[in-house]
Amino acid sequence: MEKARGKIALQREKKDQGKKQGEEKREMEIAKMITQWSLRLHDTGNITTTKKLTSKQSEVVKAAKPEILTELKRQHAEREAHAAAAKAEHLRQVEDYHRNADLRSYLVKREDEGGRETWSFQTLVLLDDKIFKPEYGLVNYIDLPYLTPTMTTAKTNDVKALGFTGLAWEVTARQKEQIFAEQESAKKEAEKEAARVALEKMQKNIDREAERKVKFKEARNTGKPVELERAMVDCDGSVGECSTDIVYRYAMPDGSVQTKRIHTH
Repeated sequence: MEKARGKIALQREKKDQGKKQGEEKREMEIAKMITQWSLRLHDTGNITTTKKLTSKQSEVVKAAKPEILTELKRQHAEREAHAAAAKAEHLRQVEDYHRNADLRSYLVKREDEGGRETWSFQTLVLLDDKIFKPEYGLVNYIDLPYLTPTMTTAKTNDVKALGFTGLAWEVTARQKEQIFAEQESAKKEAEKEAARVALEKMQKNIDREAERKVKFKEARNTGKPVELERAMVDCDGSVGECSTDIVYRYAMPDGSVQTKRIHTH
């Protein structure tokens, strides 16, 4: 009796092993199908592919659709889990870095090859009395378009080199607050000045046009050319040993404009 039970258990174990092996083989076949035919899970929940399948391959996919969908969903869930784990690990590293790194706020000046200065606030890390850009994108760059009084005052603080072209001064929270306020005031003043210049330019154009009309009227009344303007320009190369020309523009009696070039030699 005991021997018979052992035999039945062994047969059942072999049967289970065979079934498991069959399932594993089928899973491998489905996975191979997905890879070879570039099968993907569409947003609608259906199967899609970027490859053109033969009619026979399409029939195979259709017949195995439930199994393929199951595997595609499993793969999708696995990728989502990996992405979530990677994101969580990244956030943990950022928080750990933020907690332990000596992050400080600096006023930074850079000067390009043409001598043009650019100013900004940057969060930098202090390490061994030197400053570096922090990891994980924590630089927190804020552009400062205008040089203000508090920025000039802050330049008296201890200065540190930032790379090859940058200088940085550590600033207090109070100084940052003052500089932000001054930036707003400077912006308003710059906008006022731009409006004034634009208005002045417009008025000059109006005056110039009015003056042109007077000169054209004079030319028409007198029957003689009237000078509109003159300018010093580079010689056009039409004669030798000349570097500069004077170009005259005249209002003509018929309403046209005539240009005359004089070589100065």
